[in-house]
Amino acid sequence: GMLHDMTVGIETHGASSSCKMLPSRVLHLPNGEEQGIYYAIDWGGSNVRFIRVQLTPGKSPQMDFVKYKIPKHLQTGDNADALFDFLAQKMKLFMHTFNDEALTGGGRRFHVGLTFSFPIKQTSLNRGILLQWTKGFAVNGVVNKDVVALMNAAFEKENVPAQIDAICNDTVGTLITCSYQHRNTMMGVIIGTGTNAAYVEPCRDSEVINIEWGNFDETQKYLPRVPSTDMVMDAYTVNKGVYFTEKMLSGMYVGEICRLLMMDLFPSKIPKQDSILLHAFGEFSGSQVTILLREYYQHSRYYGVRNILQILHNAPYNLVQFDEQDVLVMVDMFQMILHRSADLAASLILATLQKCGFYTEVEGNIKFKLTPKYERDYITVGVDGGVFLNMPQYPQ
Repeated sequence: GMLHDMTVGIETHGASSSCKMLPSRVLHLPNGEEQGIYYAIDWGGSNVRFIRVQLTPGKSPQMDFVKYKIPKHLQTGDNADALFDFLAQKMKLFMHTFNDEALTGGGRRFHVGLTFSFPIKQTSLNRGILLQWTKGFAVNGVVNKDVVALMNAAFEKENVPAQIDAICNDTVGTLITCSYQHRNTMMGVIIGTGTNAAYVEPCRDSEVINIEWGNFDETQKYLPRVPSTDMVMDAYTVNKGVYFTEKMLSGMYVGEICRLLMMDLFPSKIPKQDSILLHAFGEFSGSQVTILLREYYQHSRYYGVRNILQILHNAPYNLVQFDEQDVLVMVDMFQMILHRSADLAASLILATLQKCGFYTEVEGNIKFKLTPKYERDYITVGVDGGVFLNMPQYPQ
């Protein structure tokens, strides 16, 4: 199903496929000989990172970064100007840390790359039209606009000596970063707040393509969605009826599914007020699932359960009636939801590697055969994102 959608998406420029297959306009990957000081903004959803990187040929990149959470009120409503002003102000503050403004006399501006984790249509490397918001964002006045132009206008307004020269999806950024130090990088994958991947398309002169796989199976032909969780949750998301794959796989939605199941499994033990489990897409998210599972895996079972009980019995959970057996049921449930997520991610990666030309299917989809080129070589897949990096046992 995924391979079919990708193939149709490439042929129809995303018009007849649930995968948009967006061209990134990236035709060449780095080789390690690049040099200079550059800035980057990594806008991955509710979190944004400002990065300063110094490149020296033959050496590892020297990187400094700072991370901010975008305030909730700037993620929706009529706050487009305030949102981009906020980002420009934080960028200026970060540049000031290194006294880099002193190097920008005579109107010189630093080159900035923007990794942007929302679907964009790119007509060039420095132009990205937002197609739709995802990951809970719904800011009016940005869809169908050039994000680069909006960001550069905010830089101008806030007197920031910087200019966005290139925009790419965060998956494209992951692929490029990985290829800087690892040969044969053919895929970049994000499994974090949201999920997506990019890959090198052999039929397009090795252009990097942004799949937008979070929307795979829009017509609901392949994935077994569960009415009591997947469908219930979808009904109150800001992008109802789309991005079903992302809603089964990524941290923002995995956390919410775990919260829904907690409410279903322990109806008599969850208080009617003063608990973060009562609020949809509130404080309880994939991050809380990570914290609780880390306690379980980092200690013996006895101490893990005891530590989790201590967390749950106090604010902001206030689950004072929870006992050890409840914790074990909760942990099993978390593991089940995360296994589903990881299995789905592995299946999508496998389909994409087939599209890259890494292997072919033989004997009725049961066996895989490496293509001659890769019988004695390998492909590198770069993976980033909070769920993959932080969730216990997830990579395994």
